[in-house]
Amino acid sequence: MGFLHGFVTFLIVFIFAASGVLKLTDKVNPEIYQHMKTEFVKYAKVHPCTILFDYEVKSDLYRVVIGWIELVGAVLLLVGPAPIKILTQLLFMVIMIGAVYTLRMLGEPPQMAIPAGVSFVLLCVNLFLMLREEKDVKKGIKTD
Repeated sequence: MGFLHGFVTFLIVFIFAASGVLKLTDKVNPEIYQHMKTEFVKYAKVHPCTILFDYEVKSDLYRVVIGWIELVGAVLLLVGPAPIKILTQLLFMVIMIGAVYTLRMLGEPPQMAIPAGVSFVLLCVNLFLMLREEKDVKKGIKTD
């Protein structure tokens, strides 16, 4: 793994692991945890299942599921095999698109979507670097 790829992977793992933990427990920062709980009540109201199918999404379950996906996905980006890392990054990209969608549906100002947009770009760069390194390895080119 080249330096740039390693650095970008580290950033992504840190962002998603921290975000996941903050959604799952109040032991790290009770104020942020409470804020997450409050925000997910709003997020559940504009979830596509709520809008399209009139299905009430439980905000606590929604928050916990996203939190676990982020936490487990961060671990998989560190230790998983390449196909799992690719799927994890694609799943994170979908979550970031969903975050932007949610914020727009709530009428939040565009700058509120900057963290999700930056995360999406980091995921794209990381996926590109990973695929390029795999291609170089198959060709026998050293990537360090």
